Amino acid sequence: NPVTVTRSDWQRDVDARLGAIEAWLVTTSTAQRLDDVDALEAALRYLSAGYSVIPILPDGSKSPYGPWKDYQKRRPTEIEVRSWFECGVGYGVAILCGAVSDGLLVFDFDQAGFFDRWSAAVRAHMPDLISKLPIVKTPKGYGRHVYAKVEPSGRVGEKLAKILSDKGRSPWEVAIETRGEGQYVLAPGSPPACHPSGLL
Repeated sequence: NPVTVTRSDWQRDVDARLGAIEAWLVTTSTAQRLDDVDALEAALRYLSAGYSVIPILPDGSKSPYGPWKDYQKRRPTEIEVRSWFECGVGYGVAILCGAVSDGLLVFDFDQAGFFDRWSAAVRAHMPDLISKLPIVKTPKGYGRHVYAKVEPSGRVGEKLAKILSDKGRSPWEVAIETRGEGQYVLAPGSPPACHPSGLL
């Protein structure tokens, strides 16, 4: 069995971090499924919900199209968004985390079993919280992105848990991390070509 390493006791750490999540939760209206929505419509919905968005290259790299640092400080205009997604290139859409998106923090679960353990711990301490948080299933099938707005805004991303790797590139693989200030996540509405797996 893989060995889990965390910076402190795992469940106590989860409890402490959840204490920082106050009333600034992502509204349930933005949690609707976007499987049948194209990138333009998805980006406009995210923008209207208070998120900063950027276009992502359709080459499997998950890299932004063009400079994007400016959108860490301001949200794009609707004109900018339409110029990206109406050009016919097939860009995907990413949501920027942090203060520019009203304190958005995304929990990224990238190894099998960790989301189930985390969500069980959350339900034990805050039974109603999970139902209020948009949860996105990632292409791996077992991965999840959990969206929450936190106070104070502008929290940086952190690696919360790792497992021993059997892939040889590194002794460890990240199992849970957060995406915060200065980071982004590939969002629903993106075409499959934007992800390395070719799936979304």
